[in-house]
Amino acid sequence: MAPDRKFRVLITDKLAQQGIDLLKADPNFEVDVRLKIAGEDLKKALLESDALIVRSETKARADVLEGNTRLKVIARAGVGIDNVEVPVATKNGILVMNAPDSVTIAAAEQAMALMLAVARNVAAACASTKSGKWERGHFMGTELNGKTLGVVGMGRIGGEVVKRAVAFGMKVIVSDPMVNPDKIREFGAEPATLDEIYAKSDYITLHAPMTPETKGMLNAATFAKMKKGVRIINCSRGGAIVEADLVEAVKSGQVAAAGLDVFEKEPTPPDNPLLTLDKVTVAPHLGASTEEAQVNVAIIIAEQVRDYLLHGAVRNAVNVPATSPETLRELGPYADLVRRMGSFLIQMLSGVPRRIFIEYRGDIAKRHTGLLTSSAVTGVLSHALEGRVNEVNAHSLAKERGIEVESSKSSEARDFASLVTLTVTGEAGTRSAEGTVIGKDEPHIVAVDGLHLDMVPEGTMITFQNTDKPGIVGKVGTILGKSSINIASLHVGRKAAGKPAVSIFSVDGQVPAGVVKELGALEELSNVRVVHI
Repeated sequence: MAPDRKFRVLITDKLAQQGIDLLKADPNFEVDVRLKIAGEDLKKALLESDALIVRSETKARADVLEGNTRLKVIARAGVGIDNVEVPVATKNGILVMNAPDSVTIAAAEQAMALMLAVARNVAAACASTKSGKWERGHFMGTELNGKTLGVVGMGRIGGEVVKRAVAFGMKVIVSDPMVNPDKIREFGAEPATLDEIYAKSDYITLHAPMTPETKGMLNAATFAKMKKGVRIINCSRGGAIVEADLVEAVKSGQVAAAGLDVFEKEPTPPDNPLLTLDKVTVAPHLGASTEEAQVNVAIIIAEQVRDYLLHGAVRNAVNVPATSPETLRELGPYADLVRRMGSFLIQMLSGVPRRIFIEYRGDIAKRHTGLLTSSAVTGVLSHALEGRVNEVNAHSLAKERGIEVESSKSSEARDFASLVTLTVTGEAGTRSAEGTVIGKDEPHIVAVDGLHLDMVPEGTMITFQNTDKPGIVGKVGTILGKSSINIASLHVGRKAAGKPAVSIFSVDGQVPAGVVKELGALEELSNVRVVHI
């Protein structure tokens, strides 16, 4: 059925013409292409738009989204959504969608292209030959066949790389704790730990999301664990490699060569030392830059926007399952709460989750809680699976990995008008949290492991279990103080003095691994974790 008025679609980043033409061809749409618009101009334009289509340049943040009652959907023509402030969009009832499969093949092929390039010295040989030289003996290469490839992260792109590497005759080992080992074997690879990846691989390719754990994961210490002459490929996130350490590893020969499509800073400065090394082949973030991928992503995202606005059909949503905007507007604050609770608990729990249980009590139990359950599962999984998990696919991904998801409801209230209890069980044990929404849609965790406290789950937190007795706060504060780590707030859950307690220190800035180790050495503390929300 045709709408009462035309839907206005604002496109603010360069999009292949085929996608624009698809929308223009439908009489129900008015398309406004305004490249590089930002700030107040963008906010004003969005107040008059039903949909926003962006690539990576436009920043859809709180300053341009707050108070918008017309905008129905933000569509990212690509995979990552770093430039869209999803919680703000959710709070305002705005659907956020992307096109996760549109550039998978292009990115996987770029990884393989760089792998071949560093194996056969393609870039250096090309430059030498074009300069008038003929140095056949100088550019002796190595074959991929028979070599061991270590793949860090087997999402969509990593999985496609595995398939291609196996076809090249490589022995492939994969480190991804969120993927069932049997699934890895189905791809013709073998599961491995990160240390096994470092010790056994002739080539290592990164396809992991950017998380506190993966940031700087390849550094001087990890390069030292690798086989001498290893070759490194990175088409995921530049921050995963400490670039200064890679420079030294290449110079020393520990790393024979590297192929980089991404950098810590982009565009990378011309004085970046990596650009001076013949053994390092670089590209300006070309993973998605194929003609086919650009056309494909434009058409896919245009179809998704069209189908959502005309029919309410939801595909590749990152913040809601198939549900109406009205329901989203009402349940959004609780979706944000349980997502944070899931992220909080999985970071406190060692190992892979095996069971997720959500209990709804009070008024919230009277609502359709499918969205909230999906959000809780998303919070648990998304910490390790950035770009792959959303409320639409969270359940299928959990099922894929053998993670059991259950929920229950009770209309009987307890302590709060609405209360959600989330329990996550893994190989190392069980952790739980209770939460509610207070005041102006502010998420609060009101108990951890059955011990009552009150905290807003955000920022960086140091958590541990301990026996509640004098002196512990002082010892922890002394260690943090020595490293200039400021304590923003302290939350303690306990039943009585001298009994087991859970302590949560909210801190400003990052917490170095050395500090965590020092805290873990205190005999009064156990299960010391750093949590980022």
